Amino acid sequence: DRYDSIVALRHALLFGQPTTQAQPDKRPQISRKRITRFAIPATVLLIISTHAYLSAHIPLIPLANFNPLTELLFPVDYLKAQTWFCHDDKRIEQLCERAYKLAPHDSRFAEEWSALAQHHYYDKQYSAAIKAYKRACALLETASQPTSTDQADRANLWLGVCRSYLGLGDAKEAIAAAQKAISVWDGEYEYWEALGDAFVMDAQYKAAITAFQKAQSWDALAKLYVKLGNLELAEDAASMFISANAKDPDAASLTLYADILAKRNKVKRAEEFYNKSLKLDLNQKEAWKGLSSVLKKQRKLEESLAAERKSEFVH
Repeated sequence: DRYDSIVALRHALLFGQPTTQAQPDKRPQISRKRITRFAIPATVLLIISTHAYLSAHIPLIPLANFNPLTELLFPVDYLKAQTWFCHDDKRIEQLCERAYKLAPHDSRFAEEWSALAQHHYYDKQYSAAIKAYKRACALLETASQPTSTDQADRANLWLGVCRSYLGLGDAKEAIAAAQKAISVWDGEYEYWEALGDAFVMDAQYKAAITAFQKAQSWDALAKLYVKLGNLELAEDAASMFISANAKDPDAASLTLYADILAKRNKVKRAEEFYNKSLKLDLNQKEAWKGLSSVLKKQRKLEESLAAERKSEFVH
């Protein structure tokens, strides 16, 4: 008893309360019913949350609409998942707008904005196309580690902006957009060609000639020389284009070359190229008329009349 008293006193001094050598275990005992009461809802919540995550991140699970927690827990991912199975441009644009408000720097939606821009462009809704192209550009610019592919994609988007401005007839903005594309990725001839088209619209013909030469767009350069009345340079440019595409000739370019030759009174050679063009495509009203004209100059009146008649059947 004395030893027990000493132990109790020592414990009281150290821990502030008396104790005995053997105390009963007073920890609360959790009943099985209580465990079941909390475990089942917790398990269900875990399953729903897991499904919400998977349906928001894996495109093979199109069940996000049936899980209310998906939009609540992963709002941006939920909107992204909605675009995977939506084919309505208006609905996709609404989803992208909502995502942009929630996460204006989330580059995952650049692809959707780019696709919308292309649809608007082909529908000739140029203002809407410009907005979508620029939104896609802005999202790609936020990429933390842009790759060469990202740079090329950005340049192509600026090319789309340029062409959309050309569709609106805004040459100044088209020039700025084409120059932006070139500054981002100076590796494609079509950027220089678009810049040349914009310069032509703005009547900056010398700059346009330089741009077309860098693009090696000889057919566009030939058309510009024809417009400027320089038929000799036009013939040279058209000839270069035909030589460069000898294995895959283009009917319209052959007709252009024949027109230039006809204007320079090279009627026999013009006749040759009109015939080559019409072999590729008979539905060319202007080519038939041009052929009729050069045949008439050579006094081949019956052939000229036949070509004139064929032009009347082409719409």
